[in-house]
Amino acid sequence: MSAPTRPSRPSRPLGASARRRSLPVVLQATTTECGLASLAMVMARDGHCVPLHELRSRAGIGRDGASLLVLKRLAEEDGYTARAFRGGLGSVVDGLGLPLVAAWDDAHFVVIERTVRGGLRVIDPAIGRTTMTMQEASTHFRGVVLRLEATPAVERRHPRRQSALGFVASFVPSIGPKLVVIFALSILTAFIAMLPAALTSYLVDSLGMTIGSRPYTVMAVVVAGLSLLHFTSSALRSGVIMWFEKLADGEMTASLLGHLMRLPLLFFQARPAGDVLIRFSSISYVRDSLSGRILPMLVDLVFVIVYSTLILTWSHTHLLVLGVLAAVQAVAILLYGPRAKELADQEVNEMSRTQSVMVEALGGMETTKALGTEEQVLAGWGGTYQRQLNLSARRQRLDNHLAAFLSTVGFAGPAILLLVGVHEVLADRLSLGQMLAVNAIAAAALTPIQQIGMNLQVIQTVRVHLNRLHDLLDEEVEDTHPEGIPADLGRELVLEEVSYSYTKDGQEVLSEVGLTIRPGEFLAIVGPSGSGKSTLSRICLGLVEPTRGRVRLGDTPLSDVDLRSLRRQSGIVTQGSTGFAGSIRANVRVGRSWVTDEDVVRALETAALGEEVSRMPLGLDTPLGESGQGLSGGQLQRLAIARALAGSPGLIIFDEATSDLDGPAEATVYASLAALEATRVVIAHRLSTIAHADRILFLVDGRVAALGAHEELLVTCPDYAGFVRSQMVREPDHSFPAVTGH
Repeated sequence: MSAPTRPSRPSRPLGASARRRSLPVVLQATTTECGLASLAMVMARDGHCVPLHELRSRAGIGRDGASLLVLKRLAEEDGYTARAFRGGLGSVVDGLGLPLVAAWDDAHFVVIERTVRGGLRVIDPAIGRTTMTMQEASTHFRGVVLRLEATPAVERRHPRRQSALGFVASFVPSIGPKLVVIFALSILTAFIAMLPAALTSYLVDSLGMTIGSRPYTVMAVVVAGLSLLHFTSSALRSGVIMWFEKLADGEMTASLLGHLMRLPLLFFQARPAGDVLIRFSSISYVRDSLSGRILPMLVDLVFVIVYSTLILTWSHTHLLVLGVLAAVQAVAILLYGPRAKELADQEVNEMSRTQSVMVEALGGMETTKALGTEEQVLAGWGGTYQRQLNLSARRQRLDNHLAAFLSTVGFAGPAILLLVGVHEVLADRLSLGQMLAVNAIAAAALTPIQQIGMNLQVIQTVRVHLNRLHDLLDEEVEDTHPEGIPADLGRELVLEEVSYSYTKDGQEVLSEVGLTIRPGEFLAIVGPSGSGKSTLSRICLGLVEPTRGRVRLGDTPLSDVDLRSLRRQSGIVTQGSTGFAGSIRANVRVGRSWVTDEDVVRALETAALGEEVSRMPLGLDTPLGESGQGLSGGQLQRLAIARALAGSPGLIIFDEATSDLDGPAEATVYASLAALEATRVVIAHRLSTIAHADRILFLVDGRVAALGAHEELLVTCPDYAGFVRSQMVREPDHSFPAVTGH
């Protein structure tokens, strides 16, 4: 984090009256977004609600997160006066006013929201709102704060408001008629359920009358018919809801996954897999809320209106009391809502963290067992899971308190209505029969009112899931220029003064790299670790865009080229390449239907894996487990090479693609590659891999230190010669022969 300036202290603290409102809690989506989330919370104090994804895009943060200078720049862009201060915790809290963005622990930011008795209210973007003593807070505080002051240039921006119905409707075509059918069947089912009460009233009123057996026979037939109708409507309603849920699930999941596939590579490098999985599970929660909560609540609302209309014809007093009871429940729900949403947000966030820890633990099980650290990994997961359980218990406790209150109102309501009815009878405003009738209807109205309250209690948390889904959907998809010019890899790939940094204000990983890759040449890229070699290979395929400079294919800028066309004609093996669950054939094809079995066999032979696969009993149909389990590390690398070569690419990029192979196997692979009419860009450290390249690009600290043939660079570039000597010390002699084309 950059050291802040220390401007003069303001003459007066910020006005407390405008600061006492509780800030909305914005939780970070990744570990590098604590600063952006803190900034969003403080700006929301002034009604300037900026979505986290927008700040993320404007900040251009990468793996290093946002510094205090970046936060200051973002605030000033939105019209704030932003000033950084150093000092002790007590002095900045007393002298500057709250809230403040504070540097916390190691490379973390929080919001100091307000003072409370004996301490501070702090909002940590990683865990939510918490209270701690001044002494405890002082152990975390790093002596630096950012103070924002709104100017007239700050615009009021309201947070996004979208209902579950609106969200689902944006994915499901012609949702209206489907919901009308469900709504109508729900009303029919509920109306039929009311008829037994009317029948009971009729029988009670008829007790003093002399009636024969015929009416009983008729009523028995009516009851049987109503029962059959109730069964039919209930079954039909359940079937329609199940069909609707299946349709909504399919449409929303397919749309979200399709959107996810179109996101840029940098998104997946920043987001934990567990977080994305939890966000996907929010689809089911939103769908269930629509079909299981919102639609029944609308049905209950219709019945409340009908009941209220009937009560109004008899007693205004009963309707007033019923309205007061409903208002009491509504006030309780409104008071409960913000805290419930906050706890739900924290719980879901902790669930994603727990899921991420679990995914990492399962993915690294071999390392865990090899180091004997099973207990430590389990303890790490257990701590995260315990925090999730604690948050779940706190939210459930709050839910239980509200449910108990609503239940108490529902319990006391009939007794209150009875007292009101007795008072109305004694005042000669109602007869005894009218009082019993209106009391029965009013008591019946309490049930849907209570159900509406209970459903609202659950729906309060739907916005948490909607926000998490929108955080994915609002991410800008990668522009692959589908209408662009098809790639022609028979032309030169030219990088013109290309620079790249992970953040807009961060240090450049690549700086002013100029390079022309000729068609058909073998170019090796070498250099110390962290010199930008892998980043350069991604820029060549348009997987990341340079922050300065440009890339062109021949005379055509890469921004005008169809990137999907470029990538389909290229084959790349990255450092993290693995296999997939499925057959060896499926692992080589990876969905490319135009790749034939002959292409698969040829690619396996080029990758020096064909003979081993042919000896397997099932051959190309040999099944592999998750991440290619069943093959050795060297076999997995050769499988990845075969995958890259199966489409007969015109451009081949290997990023440490043969690091797990022994010398003879590596020699076989590169001898086979030499026979291909393709441009080869190879990133490697082994001298045996690069010595016979047509040209070698030597990168140091993101800059081109040298470019030329191996023998030439040994003479003209002392740094390269030293690099080669260091590799010769580390590398055993595999007697790697010179490779020439056939």
